[in-house]
Amino acid sequence: MATKAYLLKQQKELIKKIKDFENLIKGSICTLYQTCGKKGCKCERGEKHPGTYISTRYKKKVKTSYIPRSEEKKVLKWSKIYKKHEDYIAQLTLINLELLKHRKK
Repeated sequence: MATKAYLLKQQKELIKKIKDFENLIKGSICTLYQTCGKKGCKCERGEKHPGTYISTRYKKKVKTSYIPRSEEKKVLKWSKIYKKHEDYIAQLTLINLELLKHRKK
């Protein structure tokens, strides 16, 4: 079992990392293929247009949004930042659970 001082130090470091986060976004990024509806377009023959989308769940509802090509890199970066912070929060939860064991009864 880790010492209380060690756990408090780890807790403080994680809180600092969480406070210093950049912009982020939660969701799954995927490519969907769709038709545009224009007469004579290649998508009428089955060659559908690819598009990048992000799906996220909020209050039990799924929202899917188109990501313009000019924004793809930025949104991918935000998604990676979210996943990193999700890990920090999980670590912080485990540390706080351990700290509860160290409290006087």
